[in-house]
Amino acid sequence: MSPTLAQVLASLDSQHDLFVDDLRALSDLDTDGTTATGQAWSRLPVERRREIMRRCGELAREHIELNYDRLCLIAIEDADPVVRRTAIANLWESEVPVVLRSLLTILEQDPETSVRIEAARALGGFVYQCEVDGHHETLKDRLETSLLEAARADVPELRIRAVESLGYSSRPEVGGLVAAAYQGSDPAARQGAIVAMGRSGDPRWNDFVMAELRSPSPAMRREAARAAGELDLRRAAPELAELLADAHPDVQRQAIWSLGQIGGKTARRSLERFRKDTDDVDLSIAAEEALEYLAFVETTRDFERALRAEEAEE
Repeated sequence: MSPTLAQVLASLDSQHDLFVDDLRALSDLDTDGTTATGQAWSRLPVERRREIMRRCGELAREHIELNYDRLCLIAIEDADPVVRRTAIANLWESEVPVVLRSLLTILEQDPETSVRIEAARALGGFVYQCEVDGHHETLKDRLETSLLEAARADVPELRIRAVESLGYSSRPEVGGLVAAAYQGSDPAARQGAIVAMGRSGDPRWNDFVMAELRSPSPAMRREAARAAGELDLRRAAPELAELLADAHPDVQRQAIWSLGQIGGKTARRSLERFRKDTDDVDLSIAAEEALEYLAFVETTRDFERALRAEEAEE
């Protein structure tokens, strides 16, 4: 029998190992459960709070039915910056306005730079929601203004993460920030600019992304490969096919994903050949998934073309 929330909270500060059932009880907290957990949270040793945040994040990534948003909203007010930073990272899929407001307050006011950096990174998802889904209209201006301020801050990594998140934004100021980051001498900032280019969906960046597919830096090749997929850069398919033989698995994985996004004969044949020849089980599975997505997209496109043809005949 799984323990109740009350039983879990009563035992959290003990020395025993954390069990999965204990952590499952902290998922999907209701109002009363959130209050009780908040009261118990501050009494826990800092190392225990860090461990809970880390383990809950791992579980949420492995089990989509688990939701620790309310627990993380407690933890982002923790006195310990490591706990706050981990809690923010755990909220990466959230679309809830209260999370957006909390992250904005952290970006604007938190005394710990590393926590503000994590907030700038996490806010990218909310910029995307504003642009694509029209969500959070009442907070959109504050969101973009806060990130624009962070993108001009004195802290290099904060600037980079803010520019990456702003990549989703259609604000006219963003293009200049991305171009300046790419044209600078800091390799990390140039890499962040490529991330933002991919997120923008703007074809004006296509040539820059194409150039970086042959970068000597594996990290830059990885980000350029992903950006090519996000930009639906069909002419990048031969370059991405070459990256399937890259010495770095992270680069290979991004090339696989992007070929699946882009589609076409070159992408399909390259993925089929790679899946057949590779000895890496994980990469083979990734290629299979990319091929499945490619087939789905191509079937959808065929259906849409047929529908348009029928409408034209009527």
